[in-house]
Amino acid sequence: GLLVTAKDPLLDDAQVDALDKLCVPDELLEDWDSHEAKVMSPCAGNSSALPPVARDIALRFVAHMAKLLNLHPNAWFHGAALLDVYCQRYNQADMIVRLPATCIALVKMLKKVDTAEL
Repeated sequence: GLLVTAKDPLLDDAQVDALDKLCVPDELLEDWDSHEAKVMSPCAGNSSALPPVARDIALRFVAHMAKLLNLHPNAWFHGAALLDVYCQRYNQADMIVRLPATCIALVKMLKKVDTAEL
């Protein structure tokens, strides 16, 4: 899974401050990452999901693009959920081949939704 801690380079200062302000401990985030890894693992009946390394790279790309496009911070969470649901519908080999285009389409969708909410 994608481990997000207060030391993660994907988090900007405002996000780290928000986590600190809410007293969110790194241990809780690590626990969530552990649960995510179990839920997304092939042994949990999720054989069509992306391999963890590919998912991590895809989500980091989506997070980076969301930051560049100044999307709402919640956009990343929506993107992660959409990517996971989308990946459930295809086999791993097909998903890996289409992953770059899928990530771009996902970012475009998130931007469209973010713009529509203004």
